[in-house]
Amino acid sequence: MPSLGFGEILLLLIAGVLLIKPEDLPKFLRRLGEMYTDAQRSIAKFRSYTESTFDEITRIPDNSVTGELGTEDSNDSNVDKAISNEAKESLSDSETEEPVR
Repeated sequence: MPSLGFGEILLLLIAGVLLIKPEDLPKFLRRLGEMYTDAQRSIAKFRSYTESTFDEITRIPDNSVTGELGTEDSNDSNVDKAISNEAKESLSDSETEEPVR
């Protein structure tokens, strides 16, 4: 983020006083503050999103036998196993439930 020195800030203040009417100055400053707050909030959301996405990416299952990261094929087989386990559980749950009358 670019930094502003004392000279640049002073120049902006002088330009603001010359270009903005005194009665509009409070509205302008309030709007400027809102824009700054919105920018900070957007940056925080973006940072949070990228960190959570990075965390998801780094949670790739590893192959504990070889000590290497899982390959695409092993990930696919892990997903298939998880889906089949969930399907078996849902079938066993539905078999034990009594029919609704």
